[in-house]
Amino acid sequence: QTSAVVARRLIGSIIAVVMVCGLWASTAAQAADWQLSVPSAAKLRAADHPATLPPGAVFQVDVDPGALSRLSRAALPLPDGSVLELDFLPAAKTASGDRILHGHAGPDAQVSGHALLTIGKAGVFGRIGTPAGLFMVQTDVHGTWLIRLDDPRLQVDPECPGPHGSSFAHPSQHVSAQAGKARGETPVVDVMVLYTTDMQARYPGSLIDTRINHLIAIANQAMVDSQADVQVRLVHHELTAYQGSGNIFE
Repeated sequence: QTSAVVARRLIGSIIAVVMVCGLWASTAAQAADWQLSVPSAAKLRAADHPATLPPGAVFQVDVDPGALSRLSRAALPLPDGSVLELDFLPAAKTASGDRILHGHAGPDAQVSGHALLTIGKAGVFGRIGTPAGLFMVQTDVHGTWLIRLDDPRLQVDPECPGPHGSSFAHPSQHVSAQAGKARGETPVVDVMVLYTTDMQARYPGSLIDTRINHLIAIANQAMVDSQADVQVRLVHHELTAYQGSGNIFE
């Protein structure tokens, strides 16, 4: 009888351990790799560009760029409460050390979607597409923001694709482009970027490098999406004394 009691207790302990481990595994799988919050009025007043956006179109992001850049899989909460679970291909590295991540939701993910993220030491830039909306991620001097580009109250470049309209071709197509480049077959467009003091103030330190690297990554992704056998390459960037109007649509 004593042996039976011990056996029952042992079995009960094993079941409890299995349940706890299962609960921990489930929780770990759902752990978010960034946190969203509605920015306070004071925070928005301190920020320049996000303060011009209507309520509900911009969210503050709490994220560790270094930790995010090392992930092969990430869970990114979205404003509607859903979580976009992405599987990343091996990161591409820029000359300045930034990492470019292409992510697609797996076949078993609850939310379909894709993302192109450029991550530096000081911040994150990206574009995220899901059936629920098209989002832009950007870090500036005031923090990291998630902006809903398809909000009808925003004036967005008419060439910008709809919520899920871009094919956002799988980045494995870059492999063939790189191979073609090695054989001298893929045309390469060399680009020099000049930026103003306003842009330098908005993206101080290494943020300006990450911002420019992301623009190049977006350009190259557009080539892949369009099945254009062309690559864009950043060859130089520097500060200029030119003073713009501040209107990005001019």
